Amino acid sequence: MAWYTIVLIVCVSILAIQVVLSFILGDLDIDTDLHFEFGHFDLGDLLSVKGMLHFIIGVTLTLTLFGGGTLLVWALGVIVGIIFATVFGWLYRSLYKGLEQIVEYKQNFVDEPATVYYYDFKSQKGQARLTLEGATRELPFSSDTPVDLKYGDAITLSGTRFNLKLTNNK
Repeated sequence: MAWYTIVLIVCVSILAIQVVLSFILGDLDIDTDLHFEFGHFDLGDLLSVKGMLHFIIGVTLTLTLFGGGTLLVWALGVIVGIIFATVFGWLYRSLYKGLEQIVEYKQNFVDEPATVYYYDFKSQKGQARLTLEGATRELPFSSDTPVDLKYGDAITLSGTRFNLKLTNNK
């Protein structure tokens, strides 16, 4: 068995283990990158460990298929390696772009619906539950006048994230 076939088997095995671990452990970034951006193309995708594995797989696969070490086969192997690294880098980026979630961190609120979690009549302050960033959050609020509120009452709040005021008691 030629050395390049052994290198091919080792690289494919490493890549397969990395893929299996990423499915089991989630988005585990055990990769080291260098980032050089040119428009929408990031050279760091090619210079990452995964990009180098794709390049080596392309070169060694070409050497294995054509059986040898002539200069023409090596040149073809380098071209195939560059194509592998570029195509798979683009493919990973496209897949991850479709999977990523963009969370909008909301700062200002106008008539935001909420439910009362806790309210102190004397201090006119309480906690309300709102759905923010895709999850239920409890934020402090206050009212200008004492209001009879209890757990679960529907209210609306306005203001900033850390200075919410009761605008309407539904």
